[in-house]
Amino acid sequence: MVQNNLSHGGTNSGRHSAAHSSNLRSVFAELRALWDRGWASDDSPKAQAIARNAFATACGDGADPADIVEAAKTWVAAADAPRFLPALATWLAARGWETPPPTKRKRRGNIPYGTVNSRSNGYAKPDMFKTVLVGEGYREDADGHLYWSGDAGDDEPISTSMWGGGR
Repeated sequence: MVQNNLSHGGTNSGRHSAAHSSNLRSVFAELRALWDRGWASDDSPKAQAIARNAFATACGDGADPADIVEAAKTWVAAADAPRFLPALATWLAARGWETPPPTKRKRRGNIPYGTVNSRSNGYAKPDMFKTVLVGEGYREDADGHLYWSGDAGDDEPISTSMWGGGR
């Protein structure tokens, strides 16, 4: 069984010196601080040991610790929020430093009602209320807002012309 040179401070089959294992411990501490997702389960001794072993395995397989830290910085910066990052041990086991981070989803801002793309898809039901208003004389401006154009030659507001009030 190969000893974990991060937790025991020893050598790994004689290939690494004590200074190198000390350097790996400090790099892992930096990686852990960087990859702080805010999950309480990430701080448990068991989760820390699993992540430490995954880091030691990755470094033992020839990965450069500096490359792992740089990729982790990229992943953290690309995340919508740190809580959406995968667990550190999972990311290390999947060799996540070799893949680009997932792209952020486009945010749909507040699109004014009635404008192009205000519906989630092109096959949404038609707006029957808007259809009735347009059929009854309302007009749509360039921004998609409805306004009362009034009766032909009549400048009275809709409230008086509609029910014949005021005459």
